[in-house]
Amino acid sequence: MKYLLASLSILSAVFAQILMKKASIYQFAEKKWVILILLSIVFYGVTFITQTFVVRYFPISKILPVSAIAIMILIFVSGILFFGETVSSTQMFGIALGAVSILLILN
Repeated sequence: MKYLLASLSILSAVFAQILMKKASIYQFAEKKWVILILLSIVFYGVTFITQTFVVRYFPISKILPVSAIAIMILIFVSGILFFGETVSSTQMFGIALGAVSILLILN
């Protein structure tokens, strides 16, 4: 159950940021912009609530850095897949270091 909560916390933060990026395509206060921003706020709320439970079940020195790095990696991949963003070899190296850091923190 605690791993499900941690995953939900990470994924809801990622969805919130993807929705914000999608909202940026539309004009301020346009109906689609408002809907996407409101959905983003809902996902950030889910992130906040689940994170409060996650830090109860995991050591904060492990779970928060791992969560932050996992969110960063998933946002990076989302930018490539959903928004056609380009990637440099330096960025790929940074993502690889992030993945290694998750492994090092968890072991």
